[in-house]
Amino acid sequence: MNDLDRILDFLIKHFNKERNVWMPNVKSIQADLFPYYNTDQVISLLNQIQKNRPDILKYKRTNAGDLIQITGLTESFLNQGGFTKIEENQNFELEKKSERESIEFKKAKIDLKLAEKMLEEFPKTKWFARVGFIIGIVLMLKELYILIWK
Repeated sequence: MNDLDRILDFLIKHFNKERNVWMPNVKSIQADLFPYYNTDQVISLLNQIQKNRPDILKYKRTNAGDLIQITGLTESFLNQGGFTKIEENQNFELEKKSERESIEFKKAKIDLKLAEKMLEEFPKTKWFARVGFIIGIVLMLKELYILIWK
């Protein structure tokens, strides 16, 4: 579970649905979940959640204090895997992309080697074609000679 999901889980577990009494703030999240983080880091995490999924968390910092509010979608989002699943999917996609790029790079190297080999053999092939053409003309003239004199 990543830090964003830990915050959502904390908010869900400590939120009293019947009375809407508990008002979490940055300090309580920092004290309970991230004692080694400073306040700005926790605020940054809350802003990431709100930026990525504004439908599951509302966060606003005011002079009166912090307003952190989860929505009805928060628990279902977390049960479906949350940000951890999104992160895993992104990592999987990056791995697939990296693998495709690796395959394309190998293919490009092989194509380059083949092209170099073709360029190397091209003059020989050109001479073989010329010699074949000359042999063909000579044989054609021979056959014409045989047809005409018989």
